[in-house]
Amino acid sequence: ISEGDGGAANAQFTVSLSEAATQTVTVDYRAIGRNARADSDFEAAVGRVEFAPGTLTRTINIPVRGDTADEFDETFQVVLSNASNATITKAIGVGTIVDDDAPPTVT
Repeated sequence: ISEGDGGAANAQFTVSLSEAATQTVTVDYRAIGRNARADSDFEAAVGRVEFAPGTLTRTINIPVRGDTADEFDETFQVVLSNASNATITKAIGVGTIVDDDAPPTVT
């Protein structure tokens, strides 16, 4: 996701089931930084995703905060844990915050 110059935009992560469940499925998630800083570059979200019976996908939105500082692209991850009525096969999704600010100039 492009960081923007201010405000926040959502980085979206899709969580999917391999097949429709007959029971409600839940899974916890946590957004943590790799080289991006929580609560500065993105919101350190914690929550739970719930799949009603028959539902195959859900979306986790992680707000990414814009700035005007020139910096390298930064990454963070969403980690899944504590699944109920399902098994986690891929627990980590990686988000990249693409810097869109020009470097300073010398005159």
